[in-house]
Amino acid sequence: MGRQLTLRPSATGLSNWPWRVNLPANISSSGKRERRFFSTKQKAETFCRQQRIRLDNFGRNASTLTPGQLEQAALAFERLAPFGVELNAAVADFIARHVAKQKSVTFAELFHRFTESRKHKSAAYLRALKYTFPRFPNLHDQIVADLSPQDVEGELEGMTPFARNGFLRNLRAVFNFGVKRGWLKENPIAKLDFATIKRGEVVTLTPNQAASLMNAAAKDHALLPYNALGLFSGMRPKELQRLHWEQIDLVEGHIEVTPQVSKTGRRRIIDIEPNLKGWLNYYISNGGSPTAGSVTPLTNLPANLSKIRHAAGIDRWPQDVMRHSYASYWLAEYADINRLTLQMGHENADMLWRHYHRAAKRKDAAAYWQIMPSADADAKVVSISAAG
Repeated sequence: MGRQLTLRPSATGLSNWPWRVNLPANISSSGKRERRFFSTKQKAETFCRQQRIRLDNFGRNASTLTPGQLEQAALAFERLAPFGVELNAAVADFIARHVAKQKSVTFAELFHRFTESRKHKSAAYLRALKYTFPRFPNLHDQIVADLSPQDVEGELEGMTPFARNGFLRNLRAVFNFGVKRGWLKENPIAKLDFATIKRGEVVTLTPNQAASLMNAAAKDHALLPYNALGLFSGMRPKELQRLHWEQIDLVEGHIEVTPQVSKTGRRRIIDIEPNLKGWLNYYISNGGSPTAGSVTPLTNLPANLSKIRHAAGIDRWPQDVMRHSYASYWLAEYADINRLTLQMGHENADMLWRHYHRAAKRKDAAAYWQIMPSADADAKVVSISAAG
């Protein structure tokens, strides 16, 4: 015969809830050990009596179970015993998962709704989402509440590190969207590893290459501001495409990168270096309009930039090379990593220091910041003043 359950209130020493009753996991409705707190000893003792009555009633009603049900219950207890899990806890977990599954959606539906919610994002971001979805065909019809990290991992096999990381970032955002709406309990991407990518040394343009680029851009004229700002302000290509002339203050000597222009959505101020001011003034004095809205003409932009780079004798164009050149030469010239961090729009200086510390020599930096226009009044031909 089993030992009768003893429930007694115990003092807590707390002023608001001075009495407590510990409810063992094997009799709690949740299947987990519970603590109930009471304002008076009488209320705690009443709760204890109620629990004893509940257990007595359960014992008397146990005979309503069929032999088959009793056998199933016994088997369930036996199978759960090695895991230390109570039967009602296992049942509660199953019910929660079942309810979540009923409320969930397929991966295809989740992806579609996420994309719809991001219509205001940039064309490049939407294009990345468009390329992501077809790469995971085996997930399309699966209910996202049932997806495991292993399901996603299997779809990533054979991808390059760069592709893997790009798709993982996109999927992480998609699944987070689903978690917030209750369509899945946790994000499977949280248990997957991003690939480690060993980055090479920062690639910059030499002062001579930068000078040649500005000579070629001056002859094209329309894209002179784009190239001057890219080389001497460190703005990102997409930011240059969104920048307007009213955000450039040549009198005060700064550029305001608004949240609408910034890649990160955060406002920042960039100081205009003397040679950048020289190039922008040259552009204006030779017929360029600083009040025409967008700084960069976007029509056939990739092809037009390619022509300028070819004319400058630059056949290889690493990604963000103008921004890297600005950061490397600026840090070599001024040695102020904190100020550079603010002007580049980064959250902290650690990454900048790792990549740009000693990435350029002082003499090359001096030559870089001396790249200035000098116009012939008749022929309007630009020559470059740059050492090295």
